[in-house]
Amino acid sequence: MKNLVLLLIPLMLVVGGISIWKGRGAERLGGTALIVSLFIQFGALACARALGASIKDVVQILDLVLSFYLAGTFLLASLKFGSPWLGVACLIQALQMAITAVFDRQQLAAYLNLLNLMTLMIVIVLAIATTISIVRRRRGSFSEYEMHGTRLIAFNGVWATIASLRPQGGDWPWRAAAKPARPKPKRPERRTDKKRDG
Repeated sequence: MKNLVLLLIPLMLVVGGISIWKGRGAERLGGTALIVSLFIQFGALACARALGASIKDVVQILDLVLSFYLAGTFLLASLKFGSPWLGVACLIQALQMAITAVFDRQQLAAYLNLLNLMTLMIVIVLAIATTISIVRRRRGSFSEYEMHGTRLIAFNGVWATIASLRPQGGDWPWRAAAKPARPKPKRPERRTDKKRDG
């Protein structure tokens, strides 16, 4: 399974990068989360090794955190942009979270191999979703809502994560609270007395 790990890392970067570049809003959000999770994983493992901790001590907590982050992001992308493929990725990630909850430390190798296989399934699902988005964009068959999501996300994957949390048709809560209330203009009073002709 070491060969699978060596294949999985560049595959995650390539598929995540293409989904951010060529996908619509749902795929860009999913690709951003995938790449961010990869860097979080490497950073956490590097810190654990520097502190003298073993993989067994951190792998379960780290995987729970990453699974919660990825499952929540995939669910958000699926609901916000109506993507069934990101919904499938959310279900796979939720299953991975359930497996982590019953993880036995004595079977670390089998557990890591299973996680790698499920991550590969998520990458394949994201690649399929991105391919479908590319084909549909060339055919011009995006719905108005999907095109609105595409224009909103633009090409910045980091902004995709931030912009997707913005309320539909509204402003950020803290910006809305900071804006001073505009006084309503006073309407001129109507005169009820009429001049009589003398």
